Amino acid sequence: MISTGLRAEGRGLRRAGSSRSWASARLQVLGRFGRCLALKAMTHLKSRFAFPQPSALSPQSFIPKAEGRGLRRAEPLRSALRRAGRLLSWASTRLNALLAFPQPSALSPQPCLRTLSPQPYLLALALFLSFNAAYAADPDIDYIELAALLVKDGEYERAATALTEVDTAAADIDLIKFHTLEGMIALSGTPSRPADAIAAFQRSIDAGQLEPSIYLFLAQAQFGLERYADVLKTLNLTVVKESFANLPSVDLMRVQAHWLLRQHDLAFQAIAAGQRKFPANTTFLRRQVFYLMELGLYQEAAASGRAYLSRSEGKVADYVAIGAALKRSRQPEQAATFLESARLQFPGNENVVKLLAATYLDLDQPLAAAELTYQAALLNPALLVEAAELYRRAKQPVRALMLNAQIRDQSAKLKQRLGILVELGQYAEVAAMEAALLRAGLGPDQEIRYALAYAHFKQANFDAVERNLQLLTKADLFRKATELRKIMQDCATERWKCT
Repeated sequence: MISTGLRAEGRGLRRAGSSRSWASARLQVLGRFGRCLALKAMTHLKSRFAFPQPSALSPQSFIPKAEGRGLRRAEPLRSALRRAGRLLSWASTRLNALLAFPQPSALSPQPCLRTLSPQPYLLALALFLSFNAAYAADPDIDYIELAALLVKDGEYERAATALTEVDTAAADIDLIKFHTLEGMIALSGTPSRPADAIAAFQRSIDAGQLEPSIYLFLAQAQFGLERYADVLKTLNLTVVKESFANLPSVDLMRVQAHWLLRQHDLAFQAIAAGQRKFPANTTFLRRQVFYLMELGLYQEAAASGRAYLSRSEGKVADYVAIGAALKRSRQPEQAATFLESARLQFPGNENVVKLLAATYLDLDQPLAAAELTYQAALLNPALLVEAAELYRRAKQPVRALMLNAQIRDQSAKLKQRLGILVELGQYAEVAAMEAALLRAGLGPDQEIRYALAYAHFKQANFDAVERNLQLLTKADLFRKATELRKIMQDCATERWKCT
């Protein structure tokens, strides 16, 4: 497409009666395409930098200014051009591709060739001025304030780029705000750099930062580096205690720091203090429930969990955790009652159903567990394997086989079907499954090999029995294979006795 456009432009110049050579015509085309590239570059820059007046990036509005001060600011311009190296490389790549007459591409210059005037010198001039307008430090822009606005909007990468334009050696620079912004960008950017954030916050404090919130940012950065002892030191500063006495998140961070330092007693003391200070805040009680579960104190966790849910609506994860605590504390009846109420509140939640089914199994009610799991499997077919197995355990083999037929995973389906048929004594069907099991890649499973050997034994097919027995190496299965061989020897002449 590019080469076609160049040829069309050359024909147009020759039809106009121009005496210029083809090389001259190519320069005109390059001039037009160069200006197009400049506009593309400026559009890319405007999308990355939040300048207050985007129109200032226009070459037409910038050229008069550049003509007056371009020479006086030669060195800053050269510095700006060095910073624009990546975009220069982008433009150079496309110009080289144009000169080499590449294959058609999406960067065809025809739209620019039809609309822009033929001035070859605009290539260098427009690129130079656009890079300067985008990158040169404009004394009229307060880059620290610009970075602050970008941080507020969550644009941390662009904020960091704005801060690179700040001359920290200048006498009128607000170093306190500069270093604070550096730390916030390092802490909240992607990826997070907590070590750099700590250094920047410390520089801000050393420069005279008096805002107490700087210590909260510092504690967050220390927490990110797992320096929990330093977190406690920062939170225990007088300025932090006085300024944030009514902020629950500070006390919660203190609780977590004690817990992660394995100072469990201090963590529970901090939880109790937080509950006294903020009686309406249930987060402290919720944290206590999970800490008790982590320590294996399930009865206490269940009691605290009920107290928590009596004061808060709770999330589904809270109900699951408290139900699990009741189940592990050997209170299956209470766990079942509690989880049934949770299922009414969260009817479509799979985790509640799974835990309730497991609780019914503890109560020796496999059919109830199977019915629950089957209802969940209607929404999530991956649960069909578990539902079929529960029906098998509930002595419902027909329903188990019916659900087994709906399983999509062939390996799981065949393996489960084999177990159900063996339990039903359908050895002829088991023996007939051998080819399908091998196709599904279940041949190396020695449990399956022994089941096939026993099924063939019940069919008096001793050759097939030996074919499967000779692959067994596990100690317990090897002993069973030895016993099976002895039985086959005893009834070698009268095979009907072995069926």
